[in-house]
Amino acid sequence: MAFIQIIEDEHLNRLAELVTTLDMYMLPNGNQWYVGTVPAWCRNCARFVLAEDFESPDEMERKVRSLYEWSEKQISQIRGSREETLSRSRELLERELETVRQWRMVMAARYSAPRCLECGGTDYEPLKGDGWLAHPAVEGQRVRARINAHASMATLGRFFDTEGRQIADKFESSESSKEEGNGDIV
Repeated sequence: MAFIQIIEDEHLNRLAELVTTLDMYMLPNGNQWYVGTVPAWCRNCARFVLAEDFESPDEMERKVRSLYEWSEKQISQIRGSREETLSRSRELLERELETVRQWRMVMAARYSAPRCLECGGTDYEPLKGDGWLAHPAVEGQRVRARINAHASMATLGRFFDTEGRQIADKFESSESSKEEGNGDIV
């Protein structure tokens, strides 16, 4: 799912359009996890950007378990081979809980603050909260961030290491090989 967030001033002038895509962290065990984002004013970029917004491992686990409980209730109402479906559901729960364990390790070991997803810097001010907020760089001006649209995504976005630094992804190298006339997919 992709979201387009609009940053606008009190006169409804668009100051920025930020597109949240399926950016992913590469976890130590090879799993991937979605990069949570928040609109922010980056002092390095001198513009509105998307920055990392960490979800706590405890909140992640609560959501996973809640979804599993809901799923189990739905499955219990199905006639037929419920045991097989419940077994698959339990397997999925275990995979998701393993991802939560990986995220817990990442958060315990991470030394850097959340980063701007454009420049990788940590000097930014997130726009958190509903409604109008003071513009981080223009005194007396107020801004708000709102979701303008969303769309399904067929491909993943960018990849980041667990410190929030962008890394090259496998799709990028495949596309560059094709453009160079090399038919091999890397």
